[in-house]
Amino acid sequence: MAEFRPLHRFRSPIPVWSADCPVGLSMVRVSRQPDAPKGLAMLKRTVFDATVLLLVIAVFPVAIALLFVLRGVVVIGGVAALAIGAIVYSFSPGFRKWCEKLIEPLVQYRGLRLATNVGFHPSHSWARVDDEVMVGVDDLVQATLGPVDDVQLPDSGTHVERGQPLFTLRHGDRSIAVPSPVSGTVVGVNPDLRGHPELINTAPFANGWVVRIHSEDPRGEWKHLLRGRRAWNWFRSAADRVIDLVPDRGGNGNGGNELYRHLDAGTWRQLSETMFSAAADDRDLKNQPLQA
Repeated sequence: MAEFRPLHRFRSPIPVWSADCPVGLSMVRVSRQPDAPKGLAMLKRTVFDATVLLLVIAVFPVAIALLFVLRGVVVIGGVAALAIGAIVYSFSPGFRKWCEKLIEPLVQYRGLRLATNVGFHPSHSWARVDDEVMVGVDDLVQATLGPVDDVQLPDSGTHVERGQPLFTLRHGDRSIAVPSPVSGTVVGVNPDLRGHPELINTAPFANGWVVRIHSEDPRGEWKHLLRGRRAWNWFRSAADRVIDLVPDRGGNGNGGNELYRHLDAGTWRQLSETMFSAAADDRDLKNQPLQA
């Protein structure tokens, strides 16, 4: 049996076993090897958890502060925009009228109605573009033609190009062939007009619509129509030309919805061949006054 004897050469109070006992030395080494790696792993895990916790604690207040700051900027910007808009609305008649036209689907000028949610052909037919295109005539057409007695409607399936005659309106011996504001195929007509053609007079932009058209490119057709401020200026110029042409409007200096009573046959013919025809061009309104 191996003998264990202390080594006094180093004068250590702690016994150190001699290499003569390899078994004892081997046992000591095996018992100590697992302790060091396990402790190091626990230390690394603790450091990692602490780092993550510190980052969360540090970032959270910053995120909350940024949220409050940005929210404040948005709120302040919105309030400032509303305040500026209110001031401009109060002191600018032009801006006020523009806002009213955006909100109201129907506005008036000298007794004539104008829809703000449609586009206009220069011949005074209009189109409301959705999945299909609704077509009718504006208030100036019915006001100068008079109470509509009859409507000649196209057949379903009829193809029409923009500017070609689409339907015909009649009042007595007066008639007008209304050009189509868009290109497409007729898919329906207003059935109520067969028994009540006067709807074109009473509600030209609503129940008085005339034809439904399917267009292959409704957005492209929409680009060719007069809309917004351009439509407003165009309609106002056309209304002024017609109303100012009538010497006597029955004491109604604001124009009115019965211009047909004051238009003789020659003036009506001129209107139907120029302003209400396919050859009408919105650029000509300011350059070619009508002859009285």
